[in-house]
Amino acid sequence: MVRVLFLTAFSALLLGAVAAVGLLEIIRRPGGLPHQKDMPVDQMVAQVSKEAAAVAEMFWYDFTFYLSKRALKDLTSLRDRVWSGITGVLDESSLLPVDEQIVVVGAVPMNQGDTSSAVAVPRSSVSGPGEGLLTGVLAPASQYAVSEWTIGPGEAGYLERVLINGQPADPGGIVAPDATLFLSGWAGDPAIGIRYSHVLLTVCGKVVATTGVGESTPSVARFVHANLGSAGWVARLPAAALPRCPDAALGALALRGGAVVHRLQGDFPMIIQPGGNPSAAGPFAPVLRPGSIKAPRLESIRIRDRVGLRSCPDTTCPVLENIAKGPHRATLLEHVNGWRLILSAQGNGWIPKDEIEIP
Repeated sequence: MVRVLFLTAFSALLLGAVAAVGLLEIIRRPGGLPHQKDMPVDQMVAQVSKEAAAVAEMFWYDFTFYLSKRALKDLTSLRDRVWSGITGVLDESSLLPVDEQIVVVGAVPMNQGDTSSAVAVPRSSVSGPGEGLLTGVLAPASQYAVSEWTIGPGEAGYLERVLINGQPADPGGIVAPDATLFLSGWAGDPAIGIRYSHVLLTVCGKVVATTGVGESTPSVARFVHANLGSAGWVARLPAAALPRCPDAALGALALRGGAVVHRLQGDFPMIIQPGGNPSAAGPFAPVLRPGSIKAPRLESIRIRDRVGLRSCPDTTCPVLENIAKGPHRATLLEHVNGWRLILSAQGNGWIPKDEIEIP
């Protein structure tokens, strides 16, 4: 990337030199400058400028073509490195070596060797589809609009892997009506490590299934946030139970409680062929709607002394905000090794448990 910036700056200087060379070429050619007595000065200047620009333009085209090829190569290499870190198919035994891990946001090592901010995430961070907490598919008649939920801001994890009948699937591929889709991913807030309880799976703007969050995700805890060691989820979706639409895509939403959900990255476009027997796709799960799980409640607390809200439960983690001494209204979420994760009007983050008084 540095090479690209250098070449770009160098090319700007070179363009001026090329224009000068073009002008000299016109002066030295037979006949020299068009200084005939019958040619007005402004016309002469215009003609010289036009011809010099033409010479420069031809060279500029050739040079920028070369430059763009080098830049594209560098950018493609960078993209591939980032993409392989975020969505590459890796397992715990084949994690990227430390010098190849691509940091997306500045990470501060924790005492345990974890990081407090988002970095490259190996794709197969969950043990695998078909294990652990399996999904509950909704009956076609019970599937409902995603718009019933409030979509909150921020990232909430990834829909990382899609298999069709046990084989890796390509985005935009054709799904047979009798196929079975296996999905896996992780759900959690990468900034402060909020854990979610459920993932809603969506197709064609409808909620089609729900699944619990709780699979072991050691690589997410290591590379994203130390509090997300059990952030995995897996799902099994019979294609026969899924709706059809022109631009079908699998999507996922993370839920902790209440009526607010957060999008997971990694929407997966696909073409589901018509047909299949929806009634044979069961057994079907109960419907999980806004309010089915109570939202974490707001509590009255008192902060003993002004303290920093950190990104994770460790004194080496960055301070995101400072919360003042005195009474506050806050939501208390996680409790890890003497630390509490709180959400308040003054900010969100982790503080030592001893700094909080609950009347």
